[in-house]
Amino acid sequence: MTPDENTVRVPVGHGLTLAAESFGKEGNPVALLGHGGGQCRHVWAETAKRLATSGYRVFTLDSRGHGDSDWTRPPRYEPDDFARDVEALAQWRLEADACPPHYVGASLSGIAGLIAAGLFNEAAFASLTLVDVTPTYKVDALAKARNLFVRTLKHGFATETEAARAIGGEPGGVQLSRVLRKDTDGRWHWRWDPAFAERIHHDERTQRLCKAAAAALSIPVHLIRAGRSEFVDDEAAEAFLELTPHLQVTVLTEARHVVTGDPHGIYADAILKFLEASI
Repeated sequence: MTPDENTVRVPVGHGLTLAAESFGKEGNPVALLGHGGGQCRHVWAETAKRLATSGYRVFTLDSRGHGDSDWTRPPRYEPDDFARDVEALAQWRLEADACPPHYVGASLSGIAGLIAAGLFNEAAFASLTLVDVTPTYKVDALAKARNLFVRTLKHGFATETEAARAIGGEPGGVQLSRVLRKDTDGRWHWRWDPAFAERIHHDERTQRLCKAAAAALSIPVHLIRAGRSEFVDDEAAEAFLELTPHLQVTVLTEARHVVTGDPHGIYADAILKFLEASI
């Protein structure tokens, strides 16, 4: 897939560069939007447009091994690796704009943002919004997602309907070519490094890092919960609040864990409300 005209490449260390697409005017407050595992920056396109219209400069990001960003060899897809990338991206905007960016991360990118802000370099972030991710959550749901990725790596999906539903959408409701590719055999295959699937986890070490990060945060922090999530429940949200007492929580009743777009602007509205209260 050819990168969009507004796509830039950002070096994040060790010779690795990530793709980032920009929306909005230079000089406006900056927000960085990271996607969930197995997705790419385009899931945030509608949200980014709405935020840009509201006076923000927005960069949607492709994580390492995803979309138009570089793959790593040997494979390095631990939560710490993604977190170092997020730190580098935040530092990139801090140096360019002379003020730290707001960061919004869904699922895996949320974990990366939490670790980066809480343990690596909090001063590089103006605020942190986590979309349906908490320091501890239901690992059985994560295992189910990993098994789906691994099971379909080789053979992919036979139809557009099957592929769309696998990523939490409906046929025609998401541009599959931005998350999957159609091969010469007519089947749909994932558009990310296959080595990533084997490293999807939220093990005890990752949970310890996330808990320590949550307890250390002093910047404004926002949790957007998906009301129909299989990953985050009331217990996980309450445990997050105990670690981060100033945490603000928004519940999107009909949302699912996987962000596949924002046609009605529910994520944009929740993010904007938080950002306006934080400035």
